Amino acid sequence: MIDHIKYQLKNWFSVDNSATSMTANGKEYLAIPKSFTVPNLQAIVDSGSYSPSMFNYPITTTKVLAVGYYNNHLCYWFNGHERNGDPNSVDISNWIVYADKIQNVKWGGTA
Repeated sequence: MIDHIKYQLKNWFSVDNSATSMTANGKEYLAIPKSFTVPNLQAIVDSGSYSPSMFNYPITTTKVLAVGYYNNHLCYWFNGHERNGDPNSVDISNWIVYADKIQNVKWGGTA
């Protein structure tokens, strides 16, 4: 019983809290952030038509749906909300943004 309790206190793999990916058993695993901000005038891609667009105001994520590669770049698929101060501001769904173009990334957990 003591060995089992000790075992539960250890991590299977040593992963740094700031890691965005890790490799285990020959496979790459990618972290999905809890939320992030897309800066204004940053190109994002509609995942339905794959056509790029730019929004005039920053976009905050409401849900990060997936992580993967698009055009050989690490990307996040997300739903979000354009923060333009207008009560009729835009909710956006299923868009893609390059991971190196986002800001204010929150990884979850405790701070």
